Amino acid sequence: MLSPPTTRRRRTLAACCAVLLVASLVGVADRLRHDEPAGAGSVTPAEVDPSGEAMPVGDLDGWRQVFTDDFATDVPLGDFPDAVADKWSAYPSPVKDTFRHGTYSPRSVVSIGGGVLNQYIHAEGRVFMVSALLPKVPGSDNQGQLYGRYAVRFKADPIDGYKMAWLLWPDSGRWPRDGEIDFPERNLVSDVVNGFVHHQGARHGSDQASAKAAYDATSWHTAVIEWSPDLVVFFLDGVEIRRITERVPRTPMHWVLQTETMLTSKRPPKTAAGNVQIDWVAAWQYDPTAVAPPPPTTAPAPPPTSSPPTRPTFVRYRVIRS
Repeated sequence: MLSPPTTRRRRTLAACCAVLLVASLVGVADRLRHDEPAGAGSVTPAEVDPSGEAMPVGDLDGWRQVFTDDFATDVPLGDFPDAVADKWSAYPSPVKDTFRHGTYSPRSVVSIGGGVLNQYIHAEGRVFMVSALLPKVPGSDNQGQLYGRYAVRFKADPIDGYKMAWLLWPDSGRWPRDGEIDFPERNLVSDVVNGFVHHQGARHGSDQASAKAAYDATSWHTAVIEWSPDLVVFFLDGVEIRRITERVPRTPMHWVLQTETMLTSKRPPKTAAGNVQIDWVAAWQYDPTAVAPPPPTTAPAPPPTSSPPTRPTFVRYRVIRS
């Protein structure tokens, strides 16, 4: 049962029962490589999606895949999350966002079509419509798990007055004591993307470590959080931007893709509007026994068949005498 969020910086709502979704291995093998051994391994991508990068499908070394969605089911405005309730829930309307300027409005904001989930962030009159999406990653009753790897392929228009804060929030709801992990987080008109780890045992929201990287709003990006015992690593487009080892959260957390108004006293312009798109999402459970499958071997090409020698061609020339 969903419950209203607290007035703290982040909010959570309890989601429905967990559904274990283990995706089958399909497509052509792709190799994801990171410097950290726990993040290395091979996965089998599905078909290349609209963003031009395939959704990773399969276990990695140290990570067992438990959730994927490449948005193959079209959902018109008004039907999210009900039409895909086996995989998604959302903060319901008219719950307010963190700074209480925005109103979570999944039925007026979220649709799926052409393999992409789209959040149309906009205002209707004085109502600033935003969304917070909760993938139903198997684990606790709140779809949380202790440690995990989370990947999302996304693109966001510059939308004045709004931000994305996609995060792991403690199932306990005890913030800041039980920590928080944010990535990607950014002002939607900024040219940087941020990551934050709010420390275990924190007494205030500023007790955190941070990371940042350049962001190009015209391109698709892939953001990855790797959270394991005493380690959080952030990757953007396959490049490690920081690893954090100090007071890493150690309580179960669940994933919230929260797009909302900025944390300022100023409301967004009423004319500000745009799209925040997600091509696919994938999540793994931390499991040191998990092993990535080897890439499929390719049979050597057969040798060329021999052909009979070609008879020489003779050309007759006629000599013209003068």
